[in-house]
Amino acid sequence: MRRAGARRHDRLVSTDPKTTAQECELKVSFDELTLIYKSLLAARALGVLSQEEQFVDDTIQLVDQALNAAI
Repeated sequence: MRRAGARRHDRLVSTDPKTTAQECELKVSFDELTLIYKSLLAARALGVLSQEEQFVDDTIQLVDQALNAAI
C-alpha cells in the first residue's frame, strides 16, 4: 500500500493516430487521483456531463487503472 503523501508519477500518451509524438506528464498524489475518480463518478451519476458520456467513461476507466496500479 502506498504511504501517505507519496506521489505517483505517470505519463499520459495520446493514442490518437493523428498525434505522433505528443506526450503529457501528469503528477498527482494517490489521494488526488481518488478524488478525481469519485468526482467523475458523481458527475456521471448526476448526468451533468451527459453530452460527453463516452469521454467520461473512458476517463473513469483510465483513472481506475491508475488507482489499481498504485495499490
